[in-house]
Amino acid sequence: MPVKIPYKMQNESRGYSLSGQRGNEGRALTLAEEALGLVPGCPEYRFTKAMALHRSGHYDDALEQLLGLDGIAWNTSSRDNFDPPRLTVLRQIFLALTLSALDRRDEAKSHLETARELVESTFASDSLVNSVFNEAVNSVNESPAVLSKAAD
Repeated sequence: MPVKIPYKMQNESRGYSLSGQRGNEGRALTLAEEALGLVPGCPEYRFTKAMALHRSGHYDDALEQLLGLDGIAWNTSSRDNFDPPRLTVLRQIFLALTLSALDRRDEAKSHLETARELVESTFASDSLVNSVFNEAVNSVNESPAVLSKAAD
């Protein structure tokens, strides 16, 4: 059964959890931990925490959080503040970024390929997803054009 996410936490965390932008790592981590205190185990807040850990350079901890979300059902009762398909692709992208940062590039490339398929099929017009995806591509020292050619 999905957990009910407090509305205040939905609104505050959404900006940080889905932004993937640098500069808010400390605030994002604090919000995620506060939210997890209210709704322990909530996958959306665990993902927020993983992104903040990654952006803060805590790659091992970020990877642990991201891997802990493998096969988990995203909460779909959160007033659409968390979009499960978008979270799925962002998780794949952040797995690629984090594995790349840990110099596990072959594994990173595998997650990047999974993300690429989702980006091209569902999120082609989503500028945020594409921006973070391109960051991941650069992180594993490939260009989007090279990655696309490799898939052909």
